[in-house]
Formats: sequence, C-alpha cells, structure tokens
Amino acid sequence: MEAIKALKRNEIVVQVNTTVTQQNYSQIGDVFALAEKLGAENFHLFFLVPTGRGARIEDITPDMYEKIITSSFSKSMQYNLNVKAVLCTPVHAHCTRNWN
Repeated sequence: MEAIKALKRNEIVVQVNTTVTQQNYSQIGDVFALAEKLGAENFHLFFLVPTGRGARIEDITPDMYEKIITSSFSKSMQYNLNVKAVLCTPVHAHCTRNWN
C-alpha cells in the first residue's frame, strides 16, 4: 500500500489487478473499495487459467463467474475506477454479451 501511495505522490497512474479464485471471491468488493481509497485509477479482474501453478488453485463455479462479472460491471458505476474484466473463456464471454 505504501508503494501505491508513493506512485500517487509522483502522479503515476495506478492499476490494481486481481485474479478471482474460490479463496478471494467473497472479498472482491473489499478490494474494489480499497483500490478506490488508495487512489487507483484502474481495476482489472482476471480469471484463473488452471495451468502451471494455477492448476493447484480451486477455480470458481460458472454461476460464480456470472455473478462476479455482472456485479463488477455494476460496481464500476459505484466506484471512481475504470473497471475491466479480462475474459478468456466461453463462460466469460457468455456473461458479458448483455454488456456490449
């Protein structure tokens, strides 16, 4: 957090990236709030690609994907952040069809 503050003092744009997993799914709203509080301009959600080290991490369910993606678009209206969900699979694409 001190690094973000130092970047902001030096007028450097800050982006927070978060990979959504079973372990942090319920905390994503808190990460949104913290990113805004610290002055981040951008907030990008990434979704687990279960290869390499990611193969040992428990992915979220398709229903959780849909909920987190749709709620993230809604949260983008609440927070002063540029929000982007980085979508890589057909499950992700299905969730965003109505947002285009």
